[in-house]
Amino acid sequence: MKKSLQIMLMLIIAASMSLYAGGQTEMDEAEDQGMHKDKLVIYTNSGSNGRDQWITDLANQNGFNITVVEGGGGDIFNRLIAEKNSPIADVAFGLNMLNFAELKKQDILMKYKPDWASEVDSSMKDADDYYHGIVKQAIVLVYNPDVYTKETAPKDWPDLWQKSEYHGQYNIFGLGGGTSRTVLASIAMRYLDSNGELGISAEGWEEIKQYIQNGYMNADGEDYIQNLVDKKIPMTMLWGSGVIDKQEAYSTVLGVMSPEIGVPFVVEQVGVLEGTDSPDTAKAFVNWFGSSEVQAAWAQEFGTAPANSVSMKSAKAEAVELDKVLSKAQYIDWAFVLENVNQWVEKIELEFVE
Repeated sequence: MKKSLQIMLMLIIAASMSLYAGGQTEMDEAEDQGMHKDKLVIYTNSGSNGRDQWITDLANQNGFNITVVEGGGGDIFNRLIAEKNSPIADVAFGLNMLNFAELKKQDILMKYKPDWASEVDSSMKDADDYYHGIVKQAIVLVYNPDVYTKETAPKDWPDLWQKSEYHGQYNIFGLGGGTSRTVLASIAMRYLDSNGELGISAEGWEEIKQYIQNGYMNADGEDYIQNLVDKKIPMTMLWGSGVIDKQEAYSTVLGVMSPEIGVPFVVEQVGVLEGTDSPDTAKAFVNWFGSSEVQAAWAQEFGTAPANSVSMKSAKAEAVELDKVLSKAQYIDWAFVLENVNQWVEKIELEFVE
């Protein structure tokens, strides 16, 4: 009886060791094939128009198991701030340098330098390697060419409120988003005054007031491009890749304003979040996602202008052409904007929004 128990015990141990060895072999094989066991949550404001599903599928094919949480720029940024002490996301991408600079300031980002960092110009990434650029976005005014010709369309942002024929004809995004705040920064830069309220001269505040009160602020969910196509509100602010996307989606052509002063450029960033439970997998994802190969594929699929100099060579012809047309960048003191923009928006919402 005792001997039988001993034999049974030995058989159980041997079976267990065999199962463990088999499981270990499968894990080793998964790692050898580039599979990552940890699941990642990715926050982005650049997941619309099928981007979220596209990157999820491609990531899965390359050994990553990700869940993409998509929202507006302001919503994603505020969520990251609110979750600082109990982070849910592992990686964030799509927010601009202004947002990422604030995330860095609040110790929400983990320092990490991906292999492709040298392929991105120093002006489009963090000098301390907390975030790196992936997509260049010119912020522009677009218009319905059936309403305005190149000659009759506004030549610069101040034309919108300084010339009565454009009053009520241009759309303004909500002030919580990065695109709208970039346009605000573009205007504010023209009226800097160290003695003025929040660094802006009295004249500048009057101009900003006129900009807000003579524009049209679309409601959440309102189709601003359809409004443009239907000539209801024939002008709107838009980001660079959106010009290509919207033209294809609405089978239309958009006129693009190119001011003499230049256009404000923002650069979408990617970074690993401090507090992630899967830092190695999160870093591996950023290293893969920002690579020249993946960004070239992203650019071909969605008409973006990559920040990665190698990827830019493979971008859509329309994106390359738009990048050439809008090659002159308006100077923006982003450090100054970061310091003041929240207070600017608060003042505008309290005093100018009707």
